[in-house]
Amino acid sequence: MAEFLVGQNGPAVLHFEHGLVPLNSYVTPTMRSQLTQLNTVSSDYSSSGTIYALPFGLQPQVLYYNKKLFKKAGLNPGQPPTTYAQLASDAKALKRAGITPFAGGNQDGFMSEWWFSYLYPGFGTEQKSLQLALGKRAFNDPSVTNTISHFLSLVHGGWFSSNVASEALTPDAANDFAAGKGAMFVGLGSGGTASYVPFDQSLGTANVGVAEAVGEMGTPSYLPGGPASSWGIPTYCKTKQLAWDYIKYSTSVAAARVLWEDDGMLPGNTGFTLPSNAVVQAREMAAAFRSHPFLYPAHGLWSASVDIAYRQQMELAVSGKESAAQVVAAMQSAASAP
Repeated sequence: MAEFLVGQNGPAVLHFEHGLVPLNSYVTPTMRSQLTQLNTVSSDYSSSGTIYALPFGLQPQVLYYNKKLFKKAGLNPGQPPTTYAQLASDAKALKRAGITPFAGGNQDGFMSEWWFSYLYPGFGTEQKSLQLALGKRAFNDPSVTNTISHFLSLVHGGWFSSNVASEALTPDAANDFAAGKGAMFVGLGSGGTASYVPFDQSLGTANVGVAEAVGEMGTPSYLPGGPASSWGIPTYCKTKQLAWDYIKYSTSVAAARVLWEDDGMLPGNTGFTLPSNAVVQAREMAAAFRSHPFLYPAHGLWSASVDIAYRQQMELAVSGKESAAQVVAAMQSAASAP
């Protein structure tokens, strides 16, 4: 199928829109009503824009926490942090109990991406995130600077492992959390690496808690999550109808059921509801994303040049060699480059 389809993680497909077939004439009203986050694969991230791919699956950015370690530190294992202040307070309590609060590794800069997207809804909004992606808002916006500075406060507070700057996020840091070497970990919501699937297997389902994005003062403006991936059709494709038939199936209710049963992937098609015997973490995430507005994780909406600049500068910032202001300056420079 790779000869005539292009698979991309959510909105990344829009980087290739000039080489993709517009799909509006193919998309049925039922698809429009059932497929979540169609706007992230449409021009200008607009629900009324040109659709260049169809999304499937749901991939949230969430915080996992070890209930056993929370209890050991005197924290309520049934009460995850809901604000940044509570997140920091829990980290202090865990540290006092001799427990590493956060498992993480930023060797390649990916951890700082995941943490940005997890924290951003507490300091920014859906509208601001889209404006940043479209070049309609400068990256030195307080929402960006505050998100980065608050993340760096956690790092420089000594609440990550001592090798956070040199360890890889996956599989190393994810494996650390799975082995009980850190009490919290910002990871992925759907099946596969760095999700509840391997964590449940290692720690036991009863010991794995999941928490949605934290707000600065309370409820976050939205939840970070969007398509696990998406399929588009290149303009050079000579078998467009065959390609469309594949896309139509892979984003269908039947495919959503198969992806859940085989890989634990949360459904991005509202026509499929998780069974009542689904593991608790999956049911909690699915319920949260049914009842709250959500948008693709902020870092996944950025251009490749901005994302590269962010990861490179954050590697320095995590090591204490640069400030949040210097990171956003590099991001804006990349965004303004011709």
